[in-house]
Amino acid sequence: MYDNVVRIDKLKTHINGFYIGEYIVDSDVDAHTHDFIEIAYIREGSLLHLCNGVVQEIRRGDHFIVDYTVPHKLQFTGAKTTVINCIFRPEFIDLS
Repeated sequence: MYDNVVRIDKLKTHINGFYIGEYIVDSDVDAHTHDFIEIAYIREGSLLHLCNGVVQEIRRGDHFIVDYTVPHKLQFTGAKTTVINCIFRPEFIDLS
C-alpha cells in the first residue's frame, strides 16, 4: 500500500463520491495514490505527469486518467497551470 493516499471522503465538497473542480498547480505534487478514479483536463499551462514509469508532458487541451491505487505525481514546469479535475469512485458509475 502506498503511504500518500488521497481519499475522496476527505474532500469537503464531494457529493456522494463525486467531485469536479478547478485547481492551480504552482509547485510539484508529490507521488500519491487515490481511492478514486481521476480524470484531469489541462485548461492552461503545462506540467510533467509521471505515472507507471512514464513521463509525459501535458499542456493546454490535454487530459489524463488515473485509476485508483495507481501512484502518480506532477512536476511543475514553471508556468501556472490550471487543471479541471473530475474524480469519482467506481461505484458512482457502476452500481453492479
